[in-house]
Amino acid sequence: MPAGDGLKQASATGEFIASQACPTLIISSPYLRCIQTAGRIAAAAICHRKQLLHEDSGIPQVEFVVDPSLSEWSNPRTYGTLTPGPLAPYDEVLKGNPELTFLRPYTLAYTSAPIQSTMPRWVEDVMALHSRCQRVVSWVSDPHNGLVRRHGSIVLVTHGFSVVMLGAILDPTVPWHNMPSPYCCLSHMTTERRFCSCCPSPLQDQFLQAHHETRSVWKTVLACSTEHLKTTTASPEDSASS
Repeated sequence: MPAGDGLKQASATGEFIASQACPTLIISSPYLRCIQTAGRIAAAAICHRKQLLHEDSGIPQVEFVVDPSLSEWSNPRTYGTLTPGPLAPYDEVLKGNPELTFLRPYTLAYTSAPIQSTMPRWVEDVMALHSRCQRVVSWVSDPHNGLVRRHGSIVLVTHGFSVVMLGAILDPTVPWHNMPSPYCCLSHMTTERRFCSCCPSPLQDQFLQAHHETRSVWKTVLACSTEHLKTTTASPEDSASS
């Protein structure tokens, strides 16, 4: 896919997400194509928040995090005969892509990623990918973090195999492994908090306050959809951001 078409798709994705959910937390893979997509989602979200909240001064609260836990699957099925090299430091990525320099005030340090601070090792098997994606789900869903309650809408920007694995962990009722995951496809998940059933009802509220025994039940609204790209000229291909 020509680079210009990919950037158009990233912009279209950002505008669609911001118009539907206006996220306040965006977590991206450290790979450039994901940072470029996440940057455009952040830009659209900031713009929409300014319009909705009339934020004329200061930095609108859109948090942008780069985390290696959302990296490409470190496996020959992804890279073929190539071996992934070290990624450039985040500041160098910004210098090499001037259109992303607006992200600097909104970005946490590259080395202080909250889920995983190091890149996946080579070679990573399916179980290692599953464990990595499970850590992402656990971190986002953890009631102690309060991310869903605090942010409402959270965007994860990652790659094809991770899109499928994350979807399968969050909502195993959907046949994720049979789905293609084209560039800039969207998967939309919603969650509700449910009480655990291990405690008698009259004590439930007190028990929950003491032990935070709730669990997240995720439901799929969209799975690897590219409907939002219908107005762009490019046709999506494999390996995606979510």
